[in-house]
Amino acid sequence: MQVTAVSSAEELTVEVLATHYPRATRPLLRANMVASLDGMASVGGRSGPLSGETDRRIFRFLRAGASAVLVGARTAIAESYRESPGFSGDLAEYRRQCGLPKALRIVVASRSQERPAQLPGFEHLSLAPETSPGEVLKRLDIEGPAVLLCEGGPTLLSELARADAIDEYCITTSFSLVGSGDAPLLPGRLKALRPLIGTSAIITAEAAHFRLVRPPN
Repeated sequence: MQVTAVSSAEELTVEVLATHYPRATRPLLRANMVASLDGMASVGGRSGPLSGETDRRIFRFLRAGASAVLVGARTAIAESYRESPGFSGDLAEYRRQCGLPKALRIVVASRSQERPAQLPGFEHLSLAPETSPGEVLKRLDIEGPAVLLCEGGPTLLSELARADAIDEYCITTSFSLVGSGDAPLLPGRLKALRPLIGTSAIITAEAAHFRLVRPPN
């Protein structure tokens, strides 16, 4: 397991991050999430208070390497999602090297047949309860060495985890305690214990950032 300790986000260059979060070699569903030490995914309904500058740097890097972002409608509204402004500097160059278009595709998922009124301009994906993760990838035309990056929220991540559809878990554990009252990282129960393999970790004074993968079948 690769472990890197840093004292500031500036130490996380694209080259360093690329060793912790390598490019995909096949269609990949990568989940990015943040939680407190006691397993809560938000504070006052938002994940922002749990995220520091290092986490935001990783967040932007993961987006730069993604073919598309998938996010639940309630999370997009709570976190005030905006259409991607694009990338600049080293992240723009990294995205170019990945063979990806300049603009990031952001897809909002909900159970509704219509796009939420609060999210004009976003691509909308209507998910029926019986929609399989494979169908999601097919409908979004995610194929080849491409990454679909799921940014939550907890309900969508939990559904994907129960379906064993997530290939990689990029989890930031914030060194903070929230207590009861906010949403847990994965609400509900999984069908069985789900062992994961740790491949890398980035440690700061504020948080630990892990990359975990599913064991091979």
